[in-house]
Amino acid sequence: MALIEIRGLSAAFGDAPVLDQLDLSVEAGATLAVLGGNGSGKTTLARHLSGWSGSDAVRIDRRTLAERPIAERASLIQYVGQVPGRHLSGRAFSVRDEIAFGPENLLLPREEIARRVEAALVRTGLVPLAARDPFTLSGGEQQRLVLAAALAMEPEILVLDEPVSNLDPEARGEVLDILAELAGRVTLVWLDTSLALLRRLGGRQMRLEGGRLNEVEPGELAPDAGSIATQEKLVALPTFRAAATEPAAASLGAAAMPAVLSVENLSFGYAGAPPLLADLSFRVGAGEILALIGPNGAGKSTLLRLINGLLKPAGGRISIEGFDTRKLRVDELARHVGTVFQEPEYQIFEPTVRREVEFGPRQLGLARAEIDSRRDRVLARTGLAAEAGRHPLDLTHAQQRFVAIASVLANAPKLLLLDEAQRGLDALHTERLEAILAAEKAAGTATVIISHDLEFVARNATAILDLGIR
Repeated sequence: MALIEIRGLSAAFGDAPVLDQLDLSVEAGATLAVLGGNGSGKTTLARHLSGWSGSDAVRIDRRTLAERPIAERASLIQYVGQVPGRHLSGRAFSVRDEIAFGPENLLLPREEIARRVEAALVRTGLVPLAARDPFTLSGGEQQRLVLAAALAMEPEILVLDEPVSNLDPEARGEVLDILAELAGRVTLVWLDTSLALLRRLGGRQMRLEGGRLNEVEPGELAPDAGSIATQEKLVALPTFRAAATEPAAASLGAAAMPAVLSVENLSFGYAGAPPLLADLSFRVGAGEILALIGPNGAGKSTLLRLINGLLKPAGGRISIEGFDTRKLRVDELARHVGTVFQEPEYQIFEPTVRREVEFGPRQLGLARAEIDSRRDRVLARTGLAAEAGRHPLDLTHAQQRFVAIASVLANAPKLLLLDEAQRGLDALHTERLEAILAAEKAAGTATVIISHDLEFVARNATAILDLGIR
């Protein structure tokens, strides 16, 4: 008898059907990898599997999750979703306490809780961060924390919805190694847009398409031959390493290009922590795309917040189009720079996509005709024209990301900051994003991107700034 049995599961995301009489059986200890594009229903399936969306069509060990007490359910199955911040308890003041939160609520003996917490910290490489406030961690560090908290529950089933999308390549490999150790002892269900990741995971491979699951064709599982070409492209890109001892990267941007962004001897650190950035200098010219790379916690997102004025540097100078950012308010900076953050839903607040995209141009005091023109152009560029009347939070995560991108593009900034904008996008949506980057490059927009996807960097960046551990 299979541990997981699904028979005739149908479900919708908003008004759109995504699962259509879906059937699935998974044996205890098996590894199942589910490949699906954005909007295919992966997260909906994961939520049903985990009991977040109740359905009698899903049975675990011949019983529905609704039939089980909450403590039994939590011990049986754990879910790690795409947005780690949504999984944090909000009741823990340290990483260690966050990991302990679940086992404590199972009323386990104190010694058993301590054993599980220490094992999870070691497994996920979080020992150095054990005393940190979970909400001060980077997105990638939070993703490892959420996985650690799930592992500490020692579940029989682990459902993982794009669990490494926030992680740098090294951390991604470490998580895959952790899961390889669990194979055969824990039933693993991994849902992702990346076939390359699913190849590495192994196990049974299925594709979610048209509301149904089908086996992935054997030919699709052949190793990817593009890694050598990617490495050659990366080597050819001008690269500055912030950890190096050579002089500051004053020539990182092309000398012939006017400097849209100039960073000089920038220093910054958070209270109670070692300096994060020290004497960092670089420039980005019109039409250039600078990629920030480096491990989780290296300061990539912090650097973007320093550039857009949300954080203030401890030392040094940042100028955008010749303006010293220290002398401009955040709203004045917003006329020159547009930022797309890692989690788009945190920067979306209007009741419709149309109003969200119009918000920036309205604040600029543009004429109604110009607002309408800009709105319609960026909605078309981002593939959102048909969604203009919908509430942004009723859209898929990928569509929400493009709402945030459209809202920024409507302001026509000279400097574009994208924090993991490609994360979790399938091939179709990635192509759309790359077309936008190419068009902005041709128009002379300076762009800074953060990405752990080195193939994406190789295809789109004109230079690299590596913020590797110093």
